Formats: sequence, C-alpha cells, structure tokens
Amino acid sequence: MGLFDFFKPSDERVFWKKINSASKAFEITAANPFLVSMQKQEDARATINDLKDWWLNNRERLKDQEWMNENIWFETNKALGLPMSVY
Repeated sequence: MGLFDFFKPSDERVFWKKINSASKAFEITAANPFLVSMQKQEDARATINDLKDWWLNNRERLKDQEWMNENIWFETNKALGLPMSVY
C-alpha cells in the first residue's frame, strides 16, 4: 500500500457511485422521449455506456472482492444487457 493509496476511492465506492449515476440515466432513457431533451438523452446513454465499459474492464477483478456477491454480479450484467458469465 502506497502513501497516497489511502486517498484512492475503493472499488466498492467507485462501483456504487457509477451504479447510482447510471440509475438516473436509466430513468431518463426509459422516460417518454418527447418529455426529455435530446441532450439529456444523449448524456444518459453516455453515462450508461461509461458504466458498461468500466464494468466489462473490471468485473473479473471485482468478483473476487469481499463485498461483491453473486446477486450483485448477475443483476449488474442483466441491467447492462450483457451475457451472463460465470460468477
């Protein structure tokens, strides 16, 4: 552990922060497109794509962590429309 690792956010904190911001984005994409501006729709899709890319790059590493359980793993894959991989 380096001197500044204390200030680095944990994987769990990063995960939940991304999930929370994506949950708002999912609400926007599910809303009536005539009631939400095009810019908000584009921003929401970008947020979801950012989460999806981050998840694909980190999910194998995250599944070995204490806080990650099978339910969180599968529900995240399902919400992002990803094929179910082995936990």
